[in-house]
Amino acid sequence: MNLNLFNIFKEDKVVAPALKRIIEKILLGQRINEDEGILLYQSADIGMLSFLADAANQSKNGHNVLHGQSLHIDLSNVCVYSCPFCTYCQKLNDTSAFALSTKNLKELLQTRGGDKNYSEIVISSACHPDHTLNYYKEIVALVRRTFPKAFIRAFSATDLSYIFKKEKVSIYNGISQLKLAGVNAVNGGGAEIFSNEIREKISPEKIKPEEWIDFHESLHNSGIRSNASMLYGHIESYKHRVDHMSRLRTLQDRTHGFLSFTSFKYKKENNRLSSLGEAPLVEDLRNFSVARIFLDNFQHQVAFAPMLKASNLSLTLSFGINCIEGAVNQGNKVYTQTLSDSKPYSSMVGEIILKSKKIPKERDGLYNVL
Repeated sequence: MNLNLFNIFKEDKVVAPALKRIIEKILLGQRINEDEGILLYQSADIGMLSFLADAANQSKNGHNVLHGQSLHIDLSNVCVYSCPFCTYCQKLNDTSAFALSTKNLKELLQTRGGDKNYSEIVISSACHPDHTLNYYKEIVALVRRTFPKAFIRAFSATDLSYIFKKEKVSIYNGISQLKLAGVNAVNGGGAEIFSNEIREKISPEKIKPEEWIDFHESLHNSGIRSNASMLYGHIESYKHRVDHMSRLRTLQDRTHGFLSFTSFKYKKENNRLSSLGEAPLVEDLRNFSVARIFLDNFQHQVAFAPMLKASNLSLTLSFGINCIEGAVNQGNKVYTQTLSDSKPYSSMVGEIILKSKKIPKERDGLYNVL
């Protein structure tokens, strides 16, 4: 602990005693509890949060900031669910609906080039009513044949749970089949906010919070790593965010199976919650900071580039972020209509990292430095 820096906070009469105790715990590397996490959200000024989050980040990652060359494959935007916050999903007969066949995917992969050294292949999909487990296995097998050495991170607890239930396949059986097909890890989408009170309003049809947690625990116990996420900036409170992160932290204590954590910002365009507006940049930075401090057993916290302006990405690196994603060969269609600017992130990532006095490092699918 840097005693000189702590003494500055300790002697500051503006900082409340309860907050001083939290600062001391953080600088000593001790875990904070849920009430302390809420107090950080509510009472810590943004400069203090930057200092604390950066200290926590440096203790795990030094000055390194990870990025990778990813190929993102989006299978479909057709979904059986109708979540009020979603800007993305369509119904079968909607004019903007799409779904990739294995033939379509083969053609896409040919244009992307099987000789390229992608750090990972990311496959995602909405919960298409006609998708089957066999279709998913065929997709993964095709990708594996094209990129035999690639790390494949595919699907989410939401769409996999939907398919497993529909086909009456157990979680462990379904996971085993996908693992044999070539899946190395699973995406962290569909978590949204774990509070049932909030979930009933923003994603009432999706799997329950307990199911999401159980699914990821089953993944980890089967040797499949996964990512974790949270959707913020809509109708949730700080209490809901901290409760969400607490459940993730508890599972990570048990399994150590999560690779990274990403906070996804609610985007207001073209959905039924548009009247809410969006969280300002200062709230983004506050959220990244508290997440870095609270999730003390997660080494990697990701900023998803398409939801932030390029000019703001460098700021996040002083607020607990140590990995930039979304700089992909093919952009994630979730954000195609809500991009904060149109600059090519993939060509700017290194420059952004260096501008922040950090060290750019390319990563593999397991977040190891290459």
